Amino acid sequence: PGDALRAIALDPTLRAPAGTARSPQNALEIQRAYLERVERFMHHRSMPDWAPLACARWRAVLDMLTEGEAGAVACCGWALKRQVMTQYLNRRGLDWKDVDRLNAVAARALAEPGAMHGALSNLGLDLSESVPLRERIVTEARQNGLGRKDVKRFLELRKDLCELDMRFDMIPGGISDALPQTVGRVPEITEQRIRHAMTWPPPDTRAAIRGRYIRRLSPERERYLASWAAIRDLRKGLYLDLSHPFCRRARWKMPRARARERLLPCGGTIPPLELD
Repeated sequence: PGDALRAIALDPTLRAPAGTARSPQNALEIQRAYLERVERFMHHRSMPDWAPLACARWRAVLDMLTEGEAGAVACCGWALKRQVMTQYLNRRGLDWKDVDRLNAVAARALAEPGAMHGALSNLGLDLSESVPLRERIVTEARQNGLGRKDVKRFLELRKDLCELDMRFDMIPGGISDALPQTVGRVPEITEQRIRHAMTWPPPDTRAAIRGRYIRRLSPERERYLASWAAIRDLRKGLYLDLSHPFCRRARWKMPRARARERLLPCGGTIPPLELD
């Protein structure tokens, strides 16, 4: 499953096949199989009243994605970001085939014995800062008909694309703010509904339980620490267990000694939190 997810995530055409119990299917085919199953039960009493709206929107997005790049740009933020990056590459006389070729060169250099662990390249490693690593890439590039200037160009391009990726969704003032709002919006989701949802989650969810406790305990915000799975009482050493995703009620518990040491080691203290 991990390999299949990675193959799908790296394929903007949405055509990469992933093995299933019956036969290989691409991302769109898998999504349509899920959608058809949900549509079969969307009027069941256990489903929310907005299930038909969600299914209609789901199907409309899959239909747009089937149209290719133009349809994807109209409904998905990732496709809009890719379009901006494509324009950036084209202005520099490059395309995605050039990026793929240079990425392959860097990946082979990272995979050589003695090179830094290849996984670091996926965690924002600055390849240009390591002289031995850069020379490995140059050596590998020469074996593939590329020169030192090509490697320098690639490393500069990599930095630029990473920066563009970071700046795209910065709020406020990101690149996406300056672009025409082509990504489709859902008219039923109004500003009023968004503001209500920010404070009042669906009543039969774990989020509703968490929200009730946060409102009740917030006057003593220096005493409590909240996360998705628990609320911790730093004074009494207790925690409110919210680990079950479908819990309907929660109880205060005493953590085991080993867990307590991991959460607050060696008598350490957690500084009080301030609301910005």
